[in-house]
Amino acid sequence: MIEDILLIRRFNTGDMDALRRIYEKYKRDLLIVASALLNHQTDVEDVLHDVFVSFASQTGRFQLKGSLKGYLAICAANRARNLNRRAMRNGKR
Repeated sequence: MIEDILLIRRFNTGDMDALRRIYEKYKRDLLIVASALLNHQTDVEDVLHDVFVSFASQTGRFQLKGSLKGYLAICAANRARNLNRRAMRNGKR
């Protein structure tokens, strides 16, 4: 948790090494979350990508209000669920 607070502080100053460390630290967990909700590896990887692109866009203003791992996992789960809903609406699943 302390490491995450320090990483967020560095991330908010624009330190891309901090973003890279966050990615490396949590990508496996997020892939597991997305894999549990999606059937296609491409979709799983897209979810991971989208979560981190969205996260990176918050540089300078991200405020951690709990667990960074939990926050990112919820983002991944929500994106996976949205992808499933969209596919079902389009008759693809």
